[in-house]
Amino acid sequence: MNAVGKQGIMPDLSSRKNPLHFSTALSILMKAGVDIHRINLIAEGKYENYRGEVHYQEPAAGSVITDNTKIILRIGSTSAVDFMPYQFFYGMGGNVSR
Repeated sequence: MNAVGKQGIMPDLSSRKNPLHFSTALSILMKAGVDIHRINLIAEGKYENYRGEVHYQEPAAGSVITDNTKIILRIGSTSAVDFMPYQFFYGMGGNVSR
């Protein structure tokens, strides 16, 4: 936070109902006065991982954040599966039950 001893509340950045891209999450935190150097981004990639969306945050939403709080955001990143053609998974006919 900007002033010594000033506290804030951690927003909900990893909601599945309203997913946020990590750049939006960073903007929200910076506008709340969080120093960008206290934010750790960890990329994780799995099949259909919604690239760039925040999957997990620490501390949890609603927690008090202070000048010493370290913030971790786990975000989806590109995996090898993202480079495979669509037909590799669904065949030439697409995703249709037969």
